Amino acid sequence: MNEKEISANARKRCREIMTSNVTTANREMTLQEVAVLMRDGDMGSLPIVESKLLVGMVTDRDIVIRAIADGKDVSTTIGEVMTTAIFSVTPNDFVFEAIRLMGD
Repeated sequence: MNEKEISANARKRCREIMTSNVTTANREMTLQEVAVLMRDGDMGSLPIVESKLLVGMVTDRDIVIRAIADGKDVSTTIGEVMTTAIFSVTPNDFVFEAIRLMGD
């Protein structure tokens, strides 16, 4: 993507570029279950949801660094390794706001 395309996308609303059919996990799922979801969906991260509320995120890097590198078993729950500090935007926010938030 060139600079002009990035600039044009930054002026869009998040709803214009976001995925509406999102695969999620819950904190009681195991590392193996989540890894299978990520593999089968060709995803590097998954939102962790409870009662329709976002409670965390897990990335393939979280699994490697916080689980495998520490010798955790595949039956370890994802709640033990997920990231709980969540920063988010709404579908009506501009993409540039999401970019700024990710940069911060």
